Amino acid sequence: MKNFFFSTVYNSNLYKLIIEQCLREAKLDKKKIIIKQIKIKKIPSFNFLFFCMICFLKGDFFSKEKVLNINYKNVYFGIHAISKTYRSFKSYESNLIFFFNLFKNIYIAGKLINTADYILSNYKFKYAYIDHLEYLNGIIYQKFVLNNKTVYSNRYPKNILRCTNKNISKIFKLNFRGNKIKKNDLTKTKKKIKQTFSALENYLPWMKRVEYDKFKLKSLKKYKYIIYAHSFTDSQLTYGYDGFANVYDWLKFTVDILEKKKVNFIIKSHPNFYLSSKGKTFNEIYFWDNKIFSNYISSLAKKKNILILNQPFNNKDIVKLLDKKCIVVTKHGTIQLEMAHHNFKIIASEQNVFDKKYKLANSWNSKEQYIKLLNTDWSKLKYANKKNTLIAFKDMFLNDDTPYGKNFYLRMLKNEMVKKGILSKNTTFENVVLKFNKLKQIKSFLDKIRVPILRA
Repeated sequence: MKNFFFSTVYNSNLYKLIIEQCLREAKLDKKKIIIKQIKIKKIPSFNFLFFCMICFLKGDFFSKEKVLNINYKNVYFGIHAISKTYRSFKSYESNLIFFFNLFKNIYIAGKLINTADYILSNYKFKYAYIDHLEYLNGIIYQKFVLNNKTVYSNRYPKNILRCTNKNISKIFKLNFRGNKIKKNDLTKTKKKIKQTFSALENYLPWMKRVEYDKFKLKSLKKYKYIIYAHSFTDSQLTYGYDGFANVYDWLKFTVDILEKKKVNFIIKSHPNFYLSSKGKTFNEIYFWDNKIFSNYISSLAKKKNILILNQPFNNKDIVKLLDKKCIVVTKHGTIQLEMAHHNFKIIASEQNVFDKKYKLANSWNSKEQYIKLLNTDWSKLKYANKKNTLIAFKDMFLNDDTPYGKNFYLRMLKNEMVKKGILSKNTTFENVVLKFNKLKQIKSFLDKIRVPILRA
């Protein structure tokens, strides 16, 4: 029986480069294996359909919480079906569209389970590459790992990874590895964090494309909270379930609680809401996010206690106007690092890119815990651990194996393309991908680039 290497994608130069790195790390001879792109079965198995019929009759599909926790033969397909459902802007427009998309994605989930079962029964293989684990492909990941296969994947904030972890939500978190840090590293990190958060647009490539508006207000001292919004359609539930199926539900819930407290607070949009891109998919995400946010805040426009910042304002211009006792409310993301650096107290989800052991925020993992934190007086909330904040910053921004480091696969590709005169040094990663995928000859890149692959 021939040996195979399975992949969910093998249809672009970029994925061929990624898979080349995986094959090399697994020490597989391309001449002795067959790279096979996974073809999805046309229908789910009868057993899966029968299982779904029972769930439907019990009403399990009509509760987001039940869907998120549902599993079939130890495969938690519900969380991936929900994540994919909220990838569509239209799922936010009406319950009818939401349930149509949900049932469609549950059906696709069944096809993916059937596909994985077929592959496991009929092919000899040890390794596979699976893209976008946060969406429905995470179902194939679960099936393969449960059957002791090794899966390669990649996603922000990490590089290409070799994965065997059965808990898919932990794969792409930054793991806290202790609070020991060398004196030289500490000095370097302190200097770098100050430089970064005084001009963040110089360090986050996507922020260079945001055209910021001038912030005209002179003071924000009267506001007790500032809520930082996130993308509504991109990668929901990547780090797990914390009581909210998406960030829209979280934002609305947060506003409702703070309204009941009768306090003044700010809602700040995400800079991504105002971006444009050469890639169709990214443009759709930016457009959808902006529209969802604008539709929601229109219902809050007459609230005198709420300041809505629905323009691309640079956060550094806002931070210096806030009262130092203003409480930062966010769900996840690097805004925690930024606001911890500025010495604000933070409330954020445990299901987060940063391991809760970093102690960046007052964290919650359920609606009940979240309500309790929102109703906690400022004096009783904790500041971020200062040393751990520096370590988290170092692990994210001064790490060779994140998008900001020298080993990141797109950075290595960009450097090679710059050397060959194909790109300029200031080219974004997005344009690196677009240009590389158009090249007719890529063998020299496959031969030259060697990405160190870590394990997860």
